[in-house]
Amino acid sequence: MGNTLQNVEVKNVSATGTNFPNNSYTQISSAATQTASQFKNNSNLASFFSRVDYNYANKYYTEFTIRADGSSKFGVNNRWGYFPAVGFAWRANEENFFKDNISAISNLKFRISYGTTGNQSGINEFASQGLWTGGFGYADVAGGTELPGTGPCK
Repeated sequence: MGNTLQNVEVKNVSATGTNFPNNSYTQISSAATQTASQFKNNSNLASFFSRVDYNYANKYYTEFTIRADGSSKFGVNNRWGYFPAVGFAWRANEENFFKDNISAISNLKFRISYGTTGNQSGINEFASQGLWTGGFGYADVAGGTELPGTGPCK
């Protein structure tokens, strides 16, 4: 049984200058065209996991595992993802027919398992927010010129 807690914060500030008078000028403030931008992203992930093992006669093994991930990147109605798994194993070398007849192999184990996996990679920090952005044009009147408008980011 255990858990992990993660917080990722990314801050970026960028400034660019173009059209300098000549190569002697190296400060962005000397550029004819100056642009700047910045952004900050923050995301959180909480994971809880547990495993239960059982073996019978050191021959037959069963394992159950569960992991629950809660991420700030997930939507409000799907804040948690659950990932179960189950596994079975058989140590054939512990069977009497194996011990009595095959001495060349000291350990033979067959295992099968199945589980689900998932992660938050590839999900934007604000993907579940339904954000809007500017720059979309719309005609205020039929046949008129387009005016600035907004539209969904996705």
